Amino acid sequence: MKLAFKKDKIIIYLNKIYIPNLDLNNKEQIYKYTKNILYKLEKNYNLHLSGYYNINIYLDDNYGIIMEIIEENTYIDYFENTLDINIKTYKDSFLYEVNNINDINDCITYIHNNHIYVKLKKTFSKNLITNFIEKIIDIKYGTEKKPILKSLKVLE
Repeated sequence: MKLAFKKDKIIIYLNKIYIPNLDLNNKEQIYKYTKNILYKLEKNYNLHLSGYYNINIYLDDNYGIIMEIIEENTYIDYFENTLDINIKTYKDSFLYEVNNINDINDCITYIHNNHIYVKLKKTFSKNLITNFIEKIIDIKYGTEKKPILKSLKVLE
């Protein structure tokens, strides 16, 4: 699990290794797992989460889950001592920034601003995705990958 704190959100990266028994197609399981993650954040990172949060969950069959936790400041007084969440799930296909494409098979390669991005063509096995994750510099997902896809030169 990797955490990134940005000014308006918390981003949690959960690859398949951390969620081996989670069915990415079962929304009830995802909801329960999200509540468990929020509890772990409060306990292990000494965060106090209260209020109303929008949680965007991006599901990728290869990588796993990227979870964005965004606090809605408009309801602070109403939810002062409680936690209420609104979860939205999105099936996605992540773009992975890498240094070298020589070790990666079955992918579409893009170049943008001197950065190399790959989009995987097929689902990797657990062993292959573990090796691949070690090569990832950054992951683009959701709306942040759309402008990149439009401006990239595709190498086949």
